Amino acid sequence: MLPLQGEPQGLWGLQYDLPFINESIVDISLLVEGTQTEKTVYRGIKAPIAVRVDSLKGRVDTVEIDSVHLGQKRGLTIYTPPQSSPVDGYPVIYMADNAVESFAPMVEKLILDDVIRPVLLVGIDNGGEARGREYLPGSRSDPQAYGRHEAFVLEEVMSLAEKKFHAAHRPSARMTYGFSNGGAWALAFGTKHYDLFGHVSAFAVAGRPDATYDFAGAKGQALYLGAGAYDYFNAQTAAFCKKAREAGLVCHYLTIYAGHDSSMWEQGLISALKGAFPA
Repeated sequence: MLPLQGEPQGLWGLQYDLPFINESIVDISLLVEGTQTEKTVYRGIKAPIAVRVDSLKGRVDTVEIDSVHLGQKRGLTIYTPPQSSPVDGYPVIYMADNAVESFAPMVEKLILDDVIRPVLLVGIDNGGEARGREYLPGSRSDPQAYGRHEAFVLEEVMSLAEKKFHAAHRPSARMTYGFSNGGAWALAFGTKHYDLFGHVSAFAVAGRPDATYDFAGAKGQALYLGAGAYDYFNAQTAAFCKKAREAGLVCHYLTIYAGHDSSMWEQGLISALKGAFPA
């Protein structure tokens, strides 16, 4: 974020040089008195292209759980692909920050083009002001809030997805996904429960650089990590991937010329889905 100093009068201009501008995807917006203007996206001629359908053939449902563990109601958004469920259920991605509505058109394009298998997306609303406390692991965060959210996902969200939306039960057909604080959740939650999740996808993993992720027991998992080349969390996320490899896990790392923004989250999810659930 670049602050503008002085009185906001007249016409302002800003020039920012990027060495790989043709390969870059840059989100541009202004923050005016606490309100962010509509985002403009610059996509270089050699940057990854955006893929999505114009209108969904699949279904998007919103569900509210009156959670015993959270002590409050929490929303889910679930994308079901247009294809019928396999006998053993759809491969399923459990997503932090309820990213389903923005990502469903992209995922459906990959499905219809036979790039990936039909998958179910389960987007979990974050806790608003409690987001960091529920997502960030470690004793220096809020273990009680983290534990309540952990139980909510394990015992309430996954149960509903499997009973009502035909989500698969097999670890090899389950993935966690998140970015920023949600990336920390996807990595910590997924690797802790390696007996339940065969795949973990986490991008621009936020939180403390000394956060403890225990990869020792998760050797059967495949990890898909990454961050934008211009993102502050790129080095930290790469270090987590290196640690996972040293523990014997397969960790795929993706970086594109982007910042801490949705273009990286999209390309990261595409990469993870291609790796985990190819057609």
